Amino acid sequence: MEALSFFTQYPIRLVQDFSVHRRNNDFILKCLRLEGDGPGFPQERVSFPKALPRGDLMLDLGDENWVQLYPFVMSFERGHTEERRDISDALALLADGQKSES
Repeated sequence: MEALSFFTQYPIRLVQDFSVHRRNNDFILKCLRLEGDGPGFPQERVSFPKALPRGDLMLDLGDENWVQLYPFVMSFERGHTEERRDISDALALLADGQKSES
C-alpha cells in the first residue's frame, strides 16, 4: 500500500463526457473529481487539448499531463463487481510484453 501512496498527491478524475470548445478547439471534459470517501464527488468542467475516453479514470499529474489508469484501476459502482473481457485481454497483452522483454 505504501507504494501506492503517491495517488493521494494528485487529483483523480472520472471522465463522464466531453464537448468541443467553440473558440479554440480544446475539449471541455465533464469529470467527477474522486476525493474523500464519497459517496458524492464534485463535478468539474476542465479544458483539455484532446478528448479522453468516457468512463476512464485519469491521474492528473499537472500541466495537462493526465495518465490513464485503465486497465490497472477501474471505477466501480458501490461494491458491485463487473467482469469484462476487454480488461483481462489488455492486462494479458501487457503481461505478455513483459515476458518478451525478460
